[in-house]
Amino acid sequence: MVLDGQRDRGTAMVKPLVKPFLKIEPNTISVIAIIFAILSFITLYMGDPGNFLYYSEDWSIYLLLVTSLFVILNGLFDMIDGLVAKMTGKASVKGDFIDHVFDRYADIFILGGIIISGYTNFYIGLFALVGVFMTSYMGTQAQALGVKRDYGGILGRADRLAMLFLFPIFLFIHIQYFDGPALVSVFNIDLTLFDIMMIWFGIAGNLTAIQRGIRTWQGLSEKD
Repeated sequence: MVLDGQRDRGTAMVKPLVKPFLKIEPNTISVIAIIFAILSFITLYMGDPGNFLYYSEDWSIYLLLVTSLFVILNGLFDMIDGLVAKMTGKASVKGDFIDHVFDRYADIFILGGIIISGYTNFYIGLFALVGVFMTSYMGTQAQALGVKRDYGGILGRADRLAMLFLFPIFLFIHIQYFDGPALVSVFNIDLTLFDIMMIWFGIAGNLTAIQRGIRTWQGLSEKD
């Protein structure tokens, strides 16, 4: 949880960008954020030449860079909608609900795009998806049970977004200069950078879910 522990610093950096959006409804900004997640799904899908035969492999890998752009824009607008809501006095329980729902859909679109892209093993992708969803579930479940929302743990959303921004760039560089997506071979299984990232999401995500579950249990015990 490197970046999630720097929320205040991140908010201060984003605040100068908020002014042009103050007249826009926060929920509209949330929609813009999810659109960028959907676009990342599309670019990841199109990045696999097997899905679009009229694309050349040499050209399609540039979509990895476009994916990184869409991922960071999703994260940026996800921060802006909350700041606009607070600065305009429009923060509400309904808005918080929409934000949580859209965040989960963003996870589905971005990770789902990686899973079907051909750049990662399907089962590794499912493992990552479980880790990410359990992390988020344990954080919000704590809040639902009357315990403070838990952002702690090994892997928070900000850390995931940072990796989802950087790893497509790293994969692009590796393919360009090392002739193929495979990075290492483990037990005769070729792993790409996306495989390694998704394995980390699965392991760290489930460990984070356990950490949050323990803290929630302790918080509930203190209330009894």
